Amino acid sequence: MPRKGSGFRTAVKVIKAIDRANKQAHRQAQRYQRELDRQHAAQLRAEKKARKERERSLRQYEKAQLAERKQYIKECLAEAQEVYKERCEERADLRLYFIDRELR
Repeated sequence: MPRKGSGFRTAVKVIKAIDRANKQAHRQAQRYQRELDRQHAAQLRAEKKARKERERSLRQYEKAQLAERKQYIKECLAEAQEVYKERCEERADLRLYFIDRELR
């Protein structure tokens, strides 16, 4: 007939099993936390990249607007110069007309 034990071995086995399960749960929690950290870091990188892209697009848009305004000013100035030149020519023609008329 087998000896009847005090249950100490069984208790030790249960304690070891609990300890192993606890260590496994701790490792699993660490893995989960690392994965959350990675996802958070990836999200931050994506947001930073998107923000930089928006800023770059805004700078490009502002640069294009500035170039358009400069071009518009140049065109207006060229047109004003042309109008001024035409007026000067008309006045010169008018002067010559009056001079010719007075000389006749």
